[in-house]
Amino acid sequence: MTGFALLSYELAGARILAPSIGTSTYVWTSVIGIIIAALSLGYWAGGALADKRNRQMDIVWLLFFSVALVVLTLVMSDIVLKMVSTKIDDPRMQGLA
Repeated sequence: MTGFALLSYELAGARILAPSIGTSTYVWTSVIGIIIAALSLGYWAGGALADKRNRQMDIVWLLFFSVALVVLTLVMSDIVLKMVSTKIDDPRMQGLA
């Protein structure tokens, strides 16, 4: 389920970026790269947490935190995209930002 949610988030992120930044290869590469980097960081942090603690409520709190960050992304996307598209001229850096 989390893999499906992550893929949906990745596709939605690219669609949110499309009107202001575009749908170039740079944008898709940036989205995929950021998702992979976030996955590796999350796997590392989750593994460290699992080694230290063995509580079933930890997964509930981690999923709740993830949902909160997705909602924050959706709420702040217009503000951030306006700032990125006006401050950064290079489309490669726009997609990364």
